[in-house]
Amino acid sequence: LVRSEFTTLSMFLDVNSISKEQIHLAEAQFTGVPIGKAANKDERIVAAQAYAVHFLSRLRGLKSPLQYSKAHYQSRYALLYPVDSVHMMKMANKFTCFADNETYHASLISGLDKKGIVASAEAAAELLNDESLSTGVRWIWVGDYIDRISRWAMGDPNEAVFFILSCLRFDSKIPIVKEEPGPNVMKIS
Repeated sequence: LVRSEFTTLSMFLDVNSISKEQIHLAEAQFTGVPIGKAANKDERIVAAQAYAVHFLSRLRGLKSPLQYSKAHYQSRYALLYPVDSVHMMKMANKFTCFADNETYHASLISGLDKKGIVASAEAAAELLNDESLSTGVRWIWVGDYIDRISRWAMGDPNEAVFFILSCLRFDSKIPIVKEEPGPNVMKIS
């Protein structure tokens, strides 16, 4: 929706032209993500964490989810939520994304649709890895996508920054195992 106001008699023409980038990004945006069935905030956080880490691990040009979370914080949140602010210090020891309770975290992970999460993350990342997408547009879109996932997980836009800093702390990408079909019959002599 575009709204423009003019002080003189004017005409406004909006030409809607869909680019290949818009098609790829829209398709990635609407890839079904099987994390919406989480019953409570803890389940939402862990489901969103699993999906985001799998998604980020499949993006080319990214060293690790941790590297991404630091860069994302610096580019979008550092001015709003400085590390030494009362808001950040209040939550620093309070929210750890369950890193301090591995048993509870593992129990939440066990209830997830792991195959669905991996398949969705793979489908969205594959669209984003298309060589025809410009790097700048791609990373802006990834930032918006991770922000939406973070806000959904935390239930409060002011807490999304804690998800980004605490839940994406993986030093390396998740290893991607591709299953290759083998022969139907193996003959051992």
